[in-house]
Amino acid sequence: MAGLAVVRLSSSLRTALWCGAKSTGNRQRWVSMVSGVIDYVQQSPITVLDPSQHWLLDGLPDDPLSICRSAQNLVLSPEDAAAVGVPKDRLNEQRTRPVRHLIAVLTRLLPEPLGRPRPLEVRVVGTSRHSAALACSLLRAQGYAARVRCGFRNTSRETPRMQWTAEWWSKSEERWIRMDPDPESTGLPADAGEASFGFATAGEAWQLYRSGSLGQPGGKAPGADSAHTSFKISAGVVRDLAALCKLEMLPTDTWGRMAMPQHGFTSVAYLNLIDVVASLCVQDEPAGLARLFASVDLAVPPHMIDPPTDA
Repeated sequence: MAGLAVVRLSSSLRTALWCGAKSTGNRQRWVSMVSGVIDYVQQSPITVLDPSQHWLLDGLPDDPLSICRSAQNLVLSPEDAAAVGVPKDRLNEQRTRPVRHLIAVLTRLLPEPLGRPRPLEVRVVGTSRHSAALACSLLRAQGYAARVRCGFRNTSRETPRMQWTAEWWSKSEERWIRMDPDPESTGLPADAGEASFGFATAGEAWQLYRSGSLGQPGGKAPGADSAHTSFKISAGVVRDLAALCKLEMLPTDTWGRMAMPQHGFTSVAYLNLIDVVASLCVQDEPAGLARLFASVDLAVPPHMIDPPTDA
């Protein structure tokens, strides 16, 4: 059932997923699906903390919104980093994937628990993806089912801006509640279920693009940069698939078939594949998502999950 934090898969699908993981050499992907369960409470290979970092959770708030705000206050956008005089070599921090490496940077700058207020200059330089990944990790550490989503803002324009967000599963309301941990969005609504902050998942943006409705209200179709827009949004769809299957990648990461359009290899078959991925992401249909995630065309290469030197 769509939206459940824990989803049990059929034995045949478990076999297909395991074979896919072996055939691509990416056994770490199985971490998200042990015993046929996609469990958003358990940490992923990207969001897991080192045991030596658990003390940093002392004093962390209990409620999801406050946890999300704590994560937001750990990240400094590249633009703000330049404004406050952060050294240019620290801009490389935005290339960091694993949360434990992000936290290692934070503790080098200021070895204090993550829930405490931090001056701007001792926050990690990153984007909404880093805020979302940190929020997801902290939520999971506090026992909440949580996940990262890749999508876009400003879908009323021809060139929407990529955006990452975090969601947590409300047991009482039986739905995912979306929060906005973007370091550039202080004060915006945190719960899209009550008031949208202008976010559309990548799958939703792709469907707008394919229908010709992406652009100004009234259905203005994309203009001369259509090929660039197609690559930008289709890549976001694959990144959202990976995030839903608990691999929370970077905004610049490309792999498999996703990497082909930017080199001029866009094909009808690829567009049709993205149509399928987008549809299942929008439907939030875990079994179908897991099946797609096991395919060689969409698999995340092992070296991108946890490279030896990433920070």
